[in-house]
Amino acid sequence: MVELNTSSSVVDLPEVISEKSLQSKLPGDGGWVVILYNCDCHTFDDVIEVLQRATGCTEDVAEFLAYKVHLDGRAIVFRSNRDKCERVASIIGAVGLQVETDLA
Repeated sequence: MVELNTSSSVVDLPEVISEKSLQSKLPGDGGWVVILYNCDCHTFDDVIEVLQRATGCTEDVAEFLAYKVHLDGRAIVFRSNRDKCERVASIIGAVGLQVETDLA
């Protein structure tokens, strides 16, 4: 967190994660991806929690991904080989989120 010192108080500002730095922080490595689609039926906290559980990413990365999905309608949330991507997609899909795997 970055602190902004104002005359009357200190305000915490979230660290900005760029698209490039996000790609380097995505869990896994390989030729397949997991794509998560936006929905209005889950809270951000629900999505953040399942992303952390399914992919092993940090809370900051999961939060960024949840907002990216919300704003863009979809986002790549994991990269790996086909078997790992299908496992991750299965965990995310089990809570009712729309997800798919595809070649990168």
